[in-house]
Amino acid sequence: MTTKIKYNFFTNKISYIQVGGRTKGYIVTSSIELISFLMRYHFHIKYVGATSNLLFAFNYYDGYIVRYINVNIEISNKNLLVGSSVSLKHLSSFCLDNGIDGFNRIKGIPGLVGGSIVNNSSCFNESISDNLISIKCIDKKGEIISLKKESINFSYHKSSLKDICILEAIFEIKYKNIEDSLIEQNYYEKLRKKLQPPSKNTLGSTFRRIENIKLPFIMEKLKIKTLGNDDVHVSPIHSNFLVIKRKISYEKVLSLIEEIREILYYNISYEIELEIEVVN
Repeated sequence: MTTKIKYNFFTNKISYIQVGGRTKGYIVTSSIELISFLMRYHFHIKYVGATSNLLFAFNYYDGYIVRYINVNIEISNKNLLVGSSVSLKHLSSFCLDNGIDGFNRIKGIPGLVGGSIVNNSSCFNESISDNLISIKCIDKKGEIISLKKESINFSYHKSSLKDICILEAIFEIKYKNIEDSLIEQNYYEKLRKKLQPPSKNTLGSTFRRIENIKLPFIMEKLKIKTLGNDDVHVSPIHSNFLVIKRKISYEKVLSLIEEIREILYYNISYEIELEIEVVN
């Protein structure tokens, strides 16, 4: 593909939970030149992928929502070359078929490679950055650069990456018996379904983990799971997940988030950070 632009676009059409207001335009492109142009001249833009952790919290966004498309995935020079818009599900399946280890547990995360690297997505002690070698991206000056893993600060569900558009990533290949990988994939997929609500109705973990504080235990003790209504409520399976009815107003989601934050602050005197990204 090249480029498609839709003006006066309603973001609930691309939102993972179908929640969001109107934006000046929505751009889907595989053109590196266009991305470079947009970055170089500082257009008001927000890059998105699967939007599986984004809450579009606006009635009107005076800018452009941009999605870069690169779904290439191949073994090259004994490394794994992956486009930024490859889904983690497809990446995991490709690795399974080719006997490549390190991507079995993240299969159930409903994100794309680019956003997952920025957020350092992880599941059951397996992070997308574990086998990362480098990324190719466009910086805020519109220049194409390569960044080695060592130059990026990765932590739990965080990275130091900002003001860039990731084009592709290179991963180290570690081989593993396919049958063993399949057993591992199935085990963690069943475990994920047991411990977390269905991903299609949530935006993943709502709040960031706090060092030395057992947040889920505290939330259970404070009966956080009882909060909410039919439109949006705390998951009865996992207290750090919100179950969101599709096509509701973003204000209802933000209202419940603030209610939970106030309860936690009152009880533990800590301003808890969001892991969901609010776009406004």
